[in-house]
Amino acid sequence: GEGNVFRRLPEIPILSKNNPVYVFLETASHDYVYRVYNTEVVTQQDLRVSNSNQRDITLVACIPRFYYDHRLLVTASLVGVKRNQPDPD
Repeated sequence: GEGNVFRRLPEIPILSKNNPVYVFLETASHDYVYRVYNTEVVTQQDLRVSNSNQRDITLVACIPRFYYDHRLLVTASLVGVKRNQPDPD
């Protein structure tokens, strides 16, 4: 259903206080590993898209559940890349 991709994203600020949290992004050609280094909550009006000129990602989720007037931003830096091997025919 709608919103299920980042349904558990609000757990990351709590988890990242005690342990490193990693985000895995898989594409057809590469697997990427990111380490979370920042979480932040902003109002929907304060959300801005910008280019940090870094190899980072920022995941965005609407919070709180069923009200959605704020945005959780989870920012992570790229720590690893693996090129996927093509499937043998």
